Amino acid sequence: MRDFSRRSFVEASMASVAALCWPRLAAAQEAQCQASGPQAFLPERLTVDCASRQNFQTFRKYSDYLGLAGVVNMTFVQASLGSFNAGNLFLFPWLKPAGQKLEREQNKSFPAAMPLGSMFTKSGAPIPGASLPPDEYFCRLVLQAPYMSFIGFGVDVPFSTSDWRSPASAVGNTSTLVRPAPGRTAQPPQLRSATVVTRVSSQPTISAPAADTWFSNVGKLADGEGVGIDWTSSNLNHPWFGGSPSIPNTAACNGQAWRQLITNALYQASSSSC
Repeated sequence: MRDFSRRSFVEASMASVAALCWPRLAAAQEAQCQASGPQAFLPERLTVDCASRQNFQTFRKYSDYLGLAGVVNMTFVQASLGSFNAGNLFLFPWLKPAGQKLEREQNKSFPAAMPLGSMFTKSGAPIPGASLPPDEYFCRLVLQAPYMSFIGFGVDVPFSTSDWRSPASAVGNTSTLVRPAPGRTAQPPQLRSATVVTRVSSQPTISAPAADTWFSNVGKLADGEGVGIDWTSSNLNHPWFGGSPSIPNTAACNGQAWRQLITNALYQASSSSC
């Protein structure tokens, strides 16, 4: 308990400093985006392959044991499993500590669908506990594609106030990630308030986002349940978002537009498994 309190204090202090520096950082980030070319890619919608739809259904069934690594390819990629045009949403399960324990102690195996193009899949296994972040692990070892061609994020059950973390503690350290317990849907505290996503018309819409948000809760997808989204990635996002490890919650580098695209694609992924 003493270690947790010390870590929480340090994270809160870092968050306060970041909030004070945000306008200057945002301006610098926007300038860097405008000076570089790749950020110009912004499709009208993302493709959601069958494997990702199946993996989303698996996540729903086993959310106590599995999270989802999410990536989108920003360029055409030729992977060992197939070729994918730019703008494809990939979702792939990774084992939480409870899932690892179940596999180890009860020989329980969880399904995972590997994408063979947009329509075909083959059976695989979830990402185990490993030193690589789940999104990078998926690109390097599952797809076997150049990871710098992707942006990354994470999907889990909705975040609650006790699950708030600063990027310093969350990015690139899957062994210590504290994930929310099932059914918790409260917003994170005001120090780092979460973007709340609600369904408006036929698309989920991000409402009144704060400039310094790293996490979002989606209130309701097509299947009637919500998700939490972690917008940070250790090594994938910074080339595409002005050096930021997080997909920005501002117009910088089209960050808000990308958040909406990914949220809409998750809505598609939750609607069926092909």
